[in-house]
Amino acid sequence: MRQDVVTFGGADEGGEIFNMHFERPAGDRASGLATSRMINSVAAFYGLDLGDDAARNEVHALLAYRDYAKASAEAIFAEIYGASRVFMLARFIAAFIGSQANIADDVTRWSNNRWRAGADPDTAPRDVRRTKHFPAIEVFARCAVMDMRDAGSKAF
Repeated sequence: MRQDVVTFGGADEGGEIFNMHFERPAGDRASGLATSRMINSVAAFYGLDLGDDAARNEVHALLAYRDYAKASAEAIFAEIYGASRVFMLARFIAAFIGSQANIADDVTRWSNNRWRAGADPDTAPRDVRRTKHFPAIEVFARCAVMDMRDAGSKAF
């Protein structure tokens, strides 16, 4: 799966275009089909149309990446950038997570464990800092911002 072009800001606002590529996790239909609510949540965050027959475990993994990425982006950047930029950075982080099998597996477990424990979603930015992969995620995210600045981005 690849998602190529994302526009940040409207064209009339002099929006910038960023390329992002998402790795689609392997899906197993034996896990059942994802619900329409799950598919709509993926579409809202990633801008992807998975169709009506996406495997439940595939969509669950994408939502786990989203949750970890949103918590990470908030933990790293909330005091620096506004909500729309933090959201875009979360999408970059989610793409990075999906491209790293060891991180993706651990992030999915992190999400499962938080759900089983009934964790408050508002604590995720604090909790994510204690995870094994947060330092790598933070380095990636900060380097991504520096790369965008070096490329002439006005958004960052």
